[in-house]
Amino acid sequence: MTDGDTADCCSRFRWPSIFAGRGQLLIFSLIEHRYRVLTDDITKVNEAYKQQVETELRTKFPEMSWRIDTGTDGNLTLDRLLNQLLAFMTLSGLATFLIAGIGIGSSARSYSEKKSQTIAILKTHGALRSHILTAYLAVIGILIIIGAAIGIAVACIIITILTPVLTEIV
Repeated sequence: MTDGDTADCCSRFRWPSIFAGRGQLLIFSLIEHRYRVLTDDITKVNEAYKQQVETELRTKFPEMSWRIDTGTDGNLTLDRLLNQLLAFMTLSGLATFLIAGIGIGSSARSYSEKKSQTIAILKTHGALRSHILTAYLAVIGILIIIGAAIGIAVACIIITILTPVLTEIV
């Protein structure tokens, strides 16, 4: 080949021959080899074994690029997916609490506005503002506790029903 020619290293690309003589075609190569290695029953394939094999391959073949996968790598992908799902569910729960808090605040304000005539009557009979506030905060607090207890009970029932179904699916 002359300097003006091109070397056909791959069916997709044509590289100038200047790269072929200098060993730089390995960098641009799209060739990929996969090997499956069978280990004996005594060898425990874990992260330490993976690092050991990768270190040995890099020392024996420093010019090559290596990617080592073990049978547990799929589990890491599943772990990452489940962690992302947990983070999403946590953020969804926090958003739900925020929206519920706004709804509860709006309901409490509406309740207190409806009771404005009753509050005016209590004031005309000599009730102190702090007593009225304490009474209505106690009523609203009791309603919040009852609503929360009902919500928690419904959630526990749903979780109890869905847990066996989801464990069979997963």
